[in-house]
Amino acid sequence: MLKKHDQEDLVEIERIASSAAMLRLTDSILNLDRDDVSRIITAYIHFKSRGRPNRDFLSFVATMQLKSSINISLNILPSLIAGFLSDRDFRELAFTTLESTILKSQKS
Repeated sequence: MLKKHDQEDLVEIERIASSAAMLRLTDSILNLDRDDVSRIITAYIHFKSRGRPNRDFLSFVATMQLKSSINISLNILPSLIAGFLSDRDFRELAFTTLESTILKSQKS
């Protein structure tokens, strides 16, 4: 049986997951080059498995996978912009995540 806060999380996740902004972002991700996405996901898992900070992963992506990063950014950016402009819940989720990530990286 789910705890009350788990049920609330599930309802919130389902609501945002079915929003137009999140579905547009998902569509743009699904249209990315499979090899590019595979390398970047593998790099992320590789760095995390070794306990390395996010900045090491970002540095790798920015230097070693620059072409892939640019392609991914160009494909995803329009969906992110539309989401930020049109969907308050999407915007709040993104900014909360970004803030949490920045605070976490400053501690390490």
